[in-house]
Parts: sequence; C-alpha cells; structure tokens
Amino acid sequence: MVRAAGKAQKQVDAQKHKCLVPGCKSEAIGSHSQQRRGQLKVIARDGCVYAVEKNFYKAIKRPRRRFASKYKVFPTSVASVFAGYCSKHDAQLFAPVEKAPLERDDPLQACLLFLRSNSYEYLQKRRVRQWISMFLSETQDQLSIASRNSFVARLGGMDVYLSHDAPFYFRKIFTALERQSFIEFESAWVVVPARLPVSTSCCMSPLMHSHIQYMESRPGIIQPNVSFSIVPTRDETHIVVTWLREHSSLASWFREALADPVELEMMLNQLAFGETEDTCISPDFWETLSMQDQELLAQAAGYTRYAERPAPVPRVIRL
Repeated sequence: MVRAAGKAQKQVDAQKHKCLVPGCKSEAIGSHSQQRRGQLKVIARDGCVYAVEKNFYKAIKRPRRRFASKYKVFPTSVASVFAGYCSKHDAQLFAPVEKAPLERDDPLQACLLFLRSNSYEYLQKRRVRQWISMFLSETQDQLSIASRNSFVARLGGMDVYLSHDAPFYFRKIFTALERQSFIEFESAWVVVPARLPVSTSCCMSPLMHSHIQYMESRPGIIQPNVSFSIVPTRDETHIVVTWLREHSSLASWFREALADPVELEMMLNQLAFGETEDTCISPDFWETLSMQDQELLAQAAGYTRYAERPAPVPRVIRL
C-alpha cells in the first residue's frame, strides 16, 4: 500500500501544467499562494516556517506514534508552492499585492487575494484527484470495498468542483480583472496593529459546518466560497475575506465578526487552524506552544471539512 502511494506521488509530481490564465499555453512555474519575500519572510526563522505536509506518500509513511504532527518545517521556497501560472503572468497579475503595500478595502487587491486563494484551492484539489486516481489504479483489489468506495466518492465531489465550480469562479475573476471592474466582489478587511505569527491564503465555505446540509437541499448550484487571507507585514497584519456579491447573504456576517475584537480573535484561531491546511506558522511561535496545543492544532488540520461540528482549536493567537 505504501509503495503504491509512493508510485502515485511520483507520477503526480512529474506532471506539468499550463498557466491558468485563459488563452495562455505557457508552462506553469512554482507560484506561491503566500508571498515568499513578503508575508512568509516576516514570520520565518532562518528562511523556514511550519506548514502541513502535503506530500501524500510522506503523510502515509508518517510514524504511527501517539503524536506525529502534520506540521513540518519547510523552507519558504517550497512552502505554499503550486503550479498555477507562467512566470510572466505570475509577475504581472500579482504585482499589485506583491510590489505595493496592501491598502484596506482596495477592490483590486481584494480580488487578487481571492484569485490567489482560488488558484491554490483548484491546484490542490487537482493534485489530490490525480493522486487518488493513480493510487486506486495501483492498489487494484488491495483496498477494502468501503475504502475504495470512500475514495470514489471523494473523486466524484472533486470532479464537480474542478469541472463546474472552479471554472465559474475563474471566469468571474478574470472578467473583472480584464474590465478593471470589481462590482461583483465584496470583502471584509481589518488591519491588526501587530505582526501575527501565522500566514494563510485559502478558500472555505461561508456556511462553515452547515455547508453540506445547504448544498444537499440545492443540488446543482455553484458552491459558495470565500477567500480567507492572513497577510502579516513587518508592523501589522491584514485579515481579508472576499466573496462574490451574489453570495453576500451567506458571507456578509464576516464583516461583523472582523469588527468585533472578541469575535475576531476566536475566528482567527478557528479558521487559521480548523478550516484549512494551508496555514504557515512562525517557528518562534510554534515552538513556544505546549505539546497539548501543538497536538490539538495538528488534529484540527486533519479534521474533516464541513463536519457538523467544528474542530476543537485552542485559542493560541491573541490580539
């Protein structure tokens, strides 16, 4: 089984992909969902951060001891990397959020953070889908019927997202960027006057743990999503949530949550650790946490998304 996982991983890693920009046929490079020389640099120590291991083979090989954390040390050169854009478009598209300081409520920057999060989400799901397909092909009859059916069900869900939801969001984003009109996007944006020890760029459902129930009662609709970005700088941290205007009734609660200091602190911890596996953490911060807190955060990173109850997350980030 482990050998099959390793073979599938090699096949996934060897694949090349085209740039996500419509009409571009150039090969995608290793783009960063979180800027290496920006937000990652300010939380890194010796050029490294803690992040969740996303190599499926290494995750399966992880020692089976009581506590084997999913968080590992990675150089910032490889943390948050995804094959999304060619070198030309990676530099051009994201220059407004990489070459210029973030400005609260800037519609172009909010849209680009939304694009970056959705691009990373799309590429991660595509990699997982490819790995599962190759893994199933390699294992043949080694898996139990229940395990195989579970993998097949995951493939079905990913196929809907990759062929239906993601293209819809990319059309919206690239049309807005082409026209430089961002009326279809809304955001909640707050600036914390301190450098937080975490960074993330991810997508999630604004419905949180009611997502599955909502979707089951509305088959065929586009799954609502928001981008959630924590962008630390030298002296402050930008927290930005962006969504489509058509999902405003589902997502506008983020504005109230970000405006309330108590709610903001609670939400930061829950979303950064319990709703995504894409958070990068400062080593200086992670290594001061108790073993119990590290274990809870590692468990939360592997928690099933859209479960009926949230993952138990300790409040380790304080504002």
